[in-house]
Amino acid sequence: MSKSSGPYHQGELAVQRVAGEREGARNNSPMIADAVMPGARSFLETQQMLVIASRDRGGSLWASIVFGRPGFVSAHEAGHTVTMDLKMVFSSDAEILWANLQPEAPLGILAIELSTRRRLRINGRVTSLTSEQLVLRVEESYPNCPKYIQRRLLRSAAPRETTDAAREGHLPDAALLAAVKRSDTIFVASGHPSRGLDASHRGGPPGFIRFLAPDLLHIPDYVGNSMFNTLGNLSIDPRCGLTLLDFQEGRVYQMTGQTKLHFNSPPEKHEPAITGRFWDFVIQSWRSVELPIRTDWEFLDYSPYNPS
Repeated sequence: MSKSSGPYHQGELAVQRVAGEREGARNNSPMIADAVMPGARSFLETQQMLVIASRDRGGSLWASIVFGRPGFVSAHEAGHTVTMDLKMVFSSDAEILWANLQPEAPLGILAIELSTRRRLRINGRVTSLTSEQLVLRVEESYPNCPKYIQRRLLRSAAPRETTDAAREGHLPDAALLAAVKRSDTIFVASGHPSRGLDASHRGGPPGFIRFLAPDLLHIPDYVGNSMFNTLGNLSIDPRCGLTLLDFQEGRVYQMTGQTKLHFNSPPEKHEPAITGRFWDFVIQSWRSVELPIRTDWEFLDYSPYNPS
């Protein structure tokens, strides 16, 4: 589906109709641009953390969390390109993103500042890739609302001298099970065959994600900006990546798998009847990677939008 058909692809439009939120989506569509807007460029240059959606050679989606020194990412050419200075990135060979990068590969980028609840989405394709620099051609860029973001302040970040080897598996181990059950923040990678990849955020009270089976997660969909970028992608391509950051242990848990969407579901006793929308995620494989930096996070507060 070409951009000439409008800012939303057929999956997003279909979910907007089912949810009864086409009018809200139309009202928000002017914020979608093909460049990083001037006010967002200065925000981007101060960021120390990005979430990046990528696709591996087998077609599976992964959400990666990349840390760098302030200034490691910046927008150029009136915001039509984004450059990542890889010399300023805290890198680990265990991170799957580096194996997924190649020229013309689609990437979804989420710049999210947890302490201020500000976030910016950038979707595009790699136009240049060297050992020192990555350049992305921007195809879509827009801000997201601050809902469901738990505020945390990154007080310090210092490189580790060594990192553990990645742990991998198909069924979750005890550490992954525990991390999911206490998590209040996850990141999602989704994609569309022609419109590229998205990296997005989901948050809620601790335990808002439930295990229905050892390999099956149940995720509620709360009231958002009516665009349904993630659910729209998943309605077309059910492949998905889920990642959570263990803020205390300094580990990243990455999962890739398949999703199934549910609309107008009856409320359950232990779940707030927010929208009646949920999605299930079947874990096909997972990875646990130690961050290449030691981070010191200060928890500030939960989002006032979280359901009680």
